[in-house]
Amino acid sequence: MNAPRHPILAADLMDRIAHEIELCRVLVTSVENAVERLPDPTSLPDLQDIDLLHQTLGDLAYLLRAMGESDVLAPVVFGDVDPLLAPVRLGALRTRLRNPHNAPYHARRDQPVELF
Repeated sequence: MNAPRHPILAADLMDRIAHEIELCRVLVTSVENAVERLPDPTSLPDLQDIDLLHQTLGDLAYLLRAMGESDVLAPVVFGDVDPLLAPVRLGALRTRLRNPHNAPYHARRDQPVELF
C-alpha cells in the first residue's frame, strides 16, 4: 500500500482556506479604496456591494476556522489532499493550500502588481 501523497488535518486545511479568504479581503479593500477615488460619484452606491463582499468573506473565514477547531473536525485527517484540491484552478493556490509556507504575492507586498 502506498503512503498518501499529501495527508493533512482537516483543521489545518480549513485554516489555510480561511487564511486565503482573509487575503482576498485585503484585495477587496484595495479595490474599495481605488473605487472611492474615482471621480464619478454615481459609482459610489457600488461601494455597498464591495463592503458586503468584504464582510461576507470575513464571516466565511471565521466560520471555516471555527469548524476546523470543533471537536468533530479537529482530529480528522484527509489521507490525500490532492483529490480535494483538484478542482482548484489556480495552481499557486493549490500549492499554498498544500504548503502554507508559500506566501502569495499579495501577502508579501514586495512584488509589483501587474494590471491586465
